[in-house]
Amino acid sequence: VKRFELLLAMRTKTAVQLLLFHQGATAPTQTKCHQWSRSGECVKNPSFMWSECVAACKSLGLSEPWAGIDARARAESASAQILELTFHPRNAFAPLRIVLRSDLSPLTVASIVKALSTKRDAAAVFYRNEPVPIVPPAQCGAFQCGPYSLVQGRLHGLASTPVEATPIVRRGYVARIKDGADFFVALADHEEWGHSFTVWGVVMDAASMATLEAISHLPFHEQTGAGGTIMRLLDVELETVGTIIPSGGHNSVGEQSILVHAEGEQHDMSSNSVEL
Repeated sequence: VKRFELLLAMRTKTAVQLLLFHQGATAPTQTKCHQWSRSGECVKNPSFMWSECVAACKSLGLSEPWAGIDARARAESASAQILELTFHPRNAFAPLRIVLRSDLSPLTVASIVKALSTKRDAAAVFYRNEPVPIVPPAQCGAFQCGPYSLVQGRLHGLASTPVEATPIVRRGYVARIKDGADFFVALADHEEWGHSFTVWGVVMDAASMATLEAISHLPFHEQTGAGGTIMRLLDVELETVGTIIPSGGHNSVGEQSILVHAEGEQHDMSSNSVEL
């Protein structure tokens, strides 16, 4: 089931309102699409326009941007900094290391780095755990049932950062949710979400991924979100201390491609709809 959500970001004069198209909602009219395309939204807000107003954008002689964005996301970042999130010793988790993708989302990464220069304690707080489902989930009313194959948290420095690169979300990608301080780490590929989320990092290594998998199985309680999605929230939120490791400061940066893009690796890709 396709989920219409977001996306005319409030950073342009012609898009002063945030448009939300929930599951089952009516798609934008051709008239609206052509109005937006003529005002430059195909370039300014590609995530929305190239999902819902393709014909209007093509009528201007423009080409879809997704192939280039997805290819850039899959390529390794040669000079990337590392965000290391360390958990309290009582949790016995290995540090979570994230390759910061300034080549994809430079303003977002710069904001994170700046914020951590003044506040390292409680840099990120994890509060939601959704493991990869063992069997395809059932339908829960208008929504697919969970779990939704992600770990979610809040990160100091993400709030108010702009929409940047929005590739298809793959296993190990780290992406901001809307325009707040919330983010998620994908535990599986999510082609069903389209090009909807600003990706600013990639999980660096297998040890970090094992930490996320362990978090996804911690005790939780359920809560129904405003849109009707049933979310799994951690019984005890996990605080971390954040450190920025300069480029070349760790010898395993190259492992990111092995982790995220290994040939033949099987991941659940069920068409879940998630309230993010």
